[in-house]
Amino acid sequence: ENTKSDNYDLHRAFNQLNNIFKRLRSERESQHQLLQAVVENSSAPLLCFEENGGEIYLINHAAKSLFQIPFLQRIDSLTRVDANLTSTLREMSDGDRVTEKLVVAGKTSILSIHAQHILFENKNLKLISIHDVSSELAAMEAETWQKLLRVLTHEISNSAIPLSTLSSYIY
Repeated sequence: ENTKSDNYDLHRAFNQLNNIFKRLRSERESQHQLLQAVVENSSAPLLCFEENGGEIYLINHAAKSLFQIPFLQRIDSLTRVDANLTSTLREMSDGDRVTEKLVVAGKTSILSIHAQHILFENKNLKLISIHDVSSELAAMEAETWQKLLRVLTHEISNSAIPLSTLSSYIY
């Protein structure tokens, strides 16, 4: 009878443990789906590739849109878009931030690119996040031109006042 009780307790403990594993697996799957949704819906282009082989582990919609490609399996395939970009991404070290010019379908973009090393399932991955800074640079350039025009207008006005004063004495 003691064995029956022990078997029952063991069976109950096994079921409890099994339920805990199911709950943890379900929570992990939910977290994975949430993370996938966040990455996919991020407006920042993101891509992650294996550093040695170049296999793409992750590329979101924003990155596909930036490069105007429907899919990407290997980082080296980006050479069709821009040969310099591929070598830049491969050579970037952990924590590096670089600025690159990208021309896709006649549209020029200035990109700020950040690289982060990740060790995942015993593989060395590189996570790349990209920010298109073209509009910010264009705004800064326009502001610089406006400042230059103000200075030139001021200097021309200052030069014109003595001339107009002198010309009034001539008449």
